[in-house]
Amino acid sequence: MATQSTATVSAIQNKQSQPPLKSVKAVLLSQLVENKFGGDYLAFSKVSGVPTSQLKRWAENSAVIVDKEVFIQASRIETDAKVDMKAFDFNDYLNSHYGGNRSRFAEANDILQQQVSRWTQTKCMFMNGQVYRLTTRGELNSVSAPKQKAKVEKTVH
Repeated sequence: MATQSTATVSAIQNKQSQPPLKSVKAVLLSQLVENKFGGDYLAFSKVSGVPTSQLKRWAENSAVIVDKEVFIQASRIETDAKVDMKAFDFNDYLNSHYGGNRSRFAEANDILQQQVSRWTQTKCMFMNGQVYRLTTRGELNSVSAPKQKAKVEKTVH
């Protein structure tokens, strides 16, 4: 019993000693094209320099834009979709909410720990209960998320 109490106290202290989780704004690629270009992927392609076919493939895969980079959904965790999301660096989220424990995150979300380890070794973001992996390196430098879409969503796990 004392071990369980000590573990609980340790978990609480660890959670309290964590710095606040930094978030960035994310927007669905399809919503950005709809809002800024009236759904015209060709016009967006000309501005961004990314082929129209690639943009459409990303949009079909629920791609999001975070800091002018495109991330595609890597996980299939049950959640409600949102147009605008707060995005967190996956490693920071894992450290903040799970004390960096990959197996706890894997168990809580019914995912293989090996997959969680892969995500921690690449640039991934955690948004709206899903993990998104980086698919571009600054390909969308001339495009940014619309400013009127700033909503604050609190992610709790």
